[in-house]
Amino acid sequence: MVVAEEHAMPNSRLQLSTAARPQFDRRNDRGLLAVLALTPGLLLTLAIATFVVAGASSEAGLVLLASHVITQFIVLLIYGALLVEDEGLDPLGRALFAITFLFGAPVALPVYYLLRVLIPAGPEARGWALAISPKVVPA
Repeated sequence: MVVAEEHAMPNSRLQLSTAARPQFDRRNDRGLLAVLALTPGLLLTLAIATFVVAGASSEAGLVLLASHVITQFIVLLIYGALLVEDEGLDPLGRALFAITFLFGAPVALPVYYLLRVLIPAGPEARGWALAISPKVVPA
């Protein structure tokens, strides 16, 4: 659903309504996104360590591995949405990150977090300027 103002300024653009779907803000939700990036890799590491220590038929290792698969799927959905909405990446960068998310997610997710979420690519948008005029300083 597209929401447009009736008296839109000539330089304004149509805004998509996002009221129906919650989304992560990469500036405000950095802590939560960091936890999400690290959780699947941590679960996989714990599952491998449990298999090495307790044997291949360890129930705890199987539970940790299943937890890794489930959380990895959920985190890939969230980070995939962030990747699609990332305006600072060109199509090649998006494709490379998408491929690394699929084949090396426990490493690629923290790398994407460090490069694209923690360290912003450019200055944060502050809104649309209605008029630009030089600041006049009284003499």
